[in-house]
Amino acid sequence: GLRLYMERHDGTGATCDDFRIAMAEANEVDLEQFALWYSTVGTPTVSYQSSYDPEQHVFSLTLMQRVECDPNVLLHIPVAVGLLEKESGLEVQPTMTLELKERTQTFDFPNLPNDVVPSILRDFSAPVILVRDEGTEDGIHNMDENLGFLATYDTDGFNKWEAIQSLYAKCIFEMLENGLSNSKDDGGNSELLESVFRAFQCTMQDESLDPGSKSYLLNLPTEAILSRQLEIENPIGVHLARRELGIRIRDRFLRELKDTYDHVTASIPEGPAKIDTESRAIRALRNVILDFLCHIRSDDDKGLATAANVAIRHLETATCLTDRLAAFRILSSLSGTKVADETREKATELFYQFAKEQAQDPMVMNKWFQTQALSNLPHVLDRVKALTQHADFQATNAGRFRALVTSFTMNANAFHNDSGEGYAFITNILLQMDRISPQLASELAQKMAPWRRHDAQRSGQMQSQLRRIAATPQISPLLSQTVTNALK
Repeated sequence: GLRLYMERHDGTGATCDDFRIAMAEANEVDLEQFALWYSTVGTPTVSYQSSYDPEQHVFSLTLMQRVECDPNVLLHIPVAVGLLEKESGLEVQPTMTLELKERTQTFDFPNLPNDVVPSILRDFSAPVILVRDEGTEDGIHNMDENLGFLATYDTDGFNKWEAIQSLYAKCIFEMLENGLSNSKDDGGNSELLESVFRAFQCTMQDESLDPGSKSYLLNLPTEAILSRQLEIENPIGVHLARRELGIRIRDRFLRELKDTYDHVTASIPEGPAKIDTESRAIRALRNVILDFLCHIRSDDDKGLATAANVAIRHLETATCLTDRLAAFRILSSLSGTKVADETREKATELFYQFAKEQAQDPMVMNKWFQTQALSNLPHVLDRVKALTQHADFQATNAGRFRALVTSFTMNANAFHNDSGEGYAFITNILLQMDRISPQLASELAQKMAPWRRHDAQRSGQMQSQLRRIAATPQISPLLSQTVTNALK
């Protein structure tokens, strides 16, 4: 298909239709329905139901498509599917592509002696939203079970990652709903938390996974990703619940995490850091493991001291910016004991001196400012205010300004603090910046524009600051328009 396309159109102003026609002719396939992707607005939703007939040994998968913006359109959607046996976790149907062209289609898989779990949309075969048609509470329970199963056994990298990230998110939201608790009435862990533990352990022990894949699979979803899944954002709750899950994982697998960290550390050769794919993947895994090792409760003095020693050694022996930054990010949030505080200050000075040595690359100093703005310290706003007076901070330097001030707005736990002081600080500084750079001032104002997605207290505080900006005389037209749009 590509050869025919190049023969016809090399050196000409070709169109998407020219490409589609060449592909269709070369492969003798009709792509007229597929062409509707070019003109369809919005992201299609594919929902699915499944059933297994133990007498006929047939697994049935029903797929349904819907386009919210245009309910009448029917797309040609390639859905890559594999099947995993429930009892053993083995793959009994390698990846095959189903062609969904109708509103609803059922695909039968015969000759299966046992029930299976479908792994759908493998390799992200189509840009759609995939949802299970739960139907009943039992269906929701099965969905959670399937997530845990796929997170543990799926052989497709994308679907395994999607499953474990969804499992993490569900567990975090369960904690959020239950006041940071995942316990059952008998004091044991919830089924969701146990599913997370099983998936985490299986991923840690899976020798077929390369270090890069492991680092992505093990890492917890970010607070920003989690917040987007909530109808009303709860930034403080999400932060605490995510941290709690990290602590639970660390407590459950402390020995395995330590052994893995030591093993990976020993495998890294001495000398300058290598930049090949494998070496970078090994360092990424080591940094993720270090992060879990440093998820410590604030009252665990011994644990904090141990974490501080490991992280500062990681920083001092680092041979590349990635490793230095990973350790510095962890240490910048360490507090609660004298040892933790002293180690944090030592790390801050070490990274600052490194940034000064790398004066030819201002990005390194930007990282020094940014990391402190994003830290989890109880009084991070006071730290940010102090850093605005630092000798190496210039408000007229857009990169440096964004590294400190804009990064603070991404620190949801600090920016959205119940006191509302984060909003007031940003308002004060953007009004000053408006005289220098209306663009930067407008960017900051936009951080308070999603006020409707927050609870009454925070939305009221953000609205109040936006109105304060709007009432300020002689603000720039750009800032005025941004604030006006935000308040509409």
